[in-house]
Amino acid sequence: MKEIIYIIILMFLPIKIQENIKFIFLNNETLDNYIIYNKNSIVINTKEYQEEKIIKDYFDISNNYYIIYDKMGTNLELYKYKDVIKSFKSSNNYPRIINNFLFLFSSDMMSVKVFSIDELKELFNISTNDIITSYNVSKNNKYIIIGNMSGDLFIYDTYTKKPFRISIKESKNNYIRSLYIDDEGNFTGIGGIYPDIIFKGSITTIEKNKIKTIKMPTLPRKKIYIKTFDRTIFTEDQNFIYIINDKNETMNKIHKTGTIFDILKKDNNEYVIIEKKENIFYIKHLINTKVIYIVEVNSDYYPLADDKNNLKILFHKIGSLTW
Repeated sequence: MKEIIYIIILMFLPIKIQENIKFIFLNNETLDNYIIYNKNSIVINTKEYQEEKIIKDYFDISNNYYIIYDKMGTNLELYKYKDVIKSFKSSNNYPRIINNFLFLFSSDMMSVKVFSIDELKELFNISTNDIITSYNVSKNNKYIIIGNMSGDLFIYDTYTKKPFRISIKESKNNYIRSLYIDDEGNFTGIGGIYPDIIFKGSITTIEKNKIKTIKMPTLPRKKIYIKTFDRTIFTEDQNFIYIINDKNETMNKIHKTGTIFDILKKDNNEYVIIEKKENIFYIKHLINTKVIYIVEVNSDYYPLADDKNNLKILFHKIGSLTW
């Protein structure tokens, strides 16, 4: 199936509750069910229900779920659209949602409980000897990956309920700051300081205690984009996109226009990159950097969770689209 990029323009300005809110795709399809957000509000829309919630506390959102919580994490309410589906009282947890999973981090960030939102039950909890610094979920929801400041890596298979552990100890400081895992259990991460490294492995290599590492130039000391397609790894620093072939460890770099929003692979092995700089999205061929679309946004944007082959970007106000 071809990778299709949908750009969604909100045609009513500003966002208010009205019966005929419509979103237009480039292929003239419409979107009926969605949850979008900015810094202060959540907009919920289904065929039966529309609401804009002004949020005074804190929240996190993924797909059709969101959680609202206070500063101390003592009162957490998990929602699906308008309905509270689970409450957590006096938990003192820092919540995050990815796909269909709720992460409840301890106040010291050294342990986490992970819940399946679909089943409304705890899948597992882990305690580590250092601060948890990165975590991610595969798109098919099969694998959950978690890393910490000491280079310890934990992977959980939600289908078999089997945990995997390994440590990445290749640097003076083994801080894991970015992680990516695909639907087959192949993972890539950025870790280490002095030297900075990219590490790559899979569920099978963990069982054999084998991880491949590649030394990198100094990378930002914060979470940055990383994604892998087969033998090709993509990451970034302040000025460049790095394209790394892990088979022969060759590395190319190209200048960035903005920060990476996502990279998609088409059926013909061509890569498309979405970059964001201030209020402009650039969607272009990665290698020759030829621009396919430019979307200029006049105000806040709302990214929707992308499904397996489609990236959806939803804009709060009318933007201009050129190609």
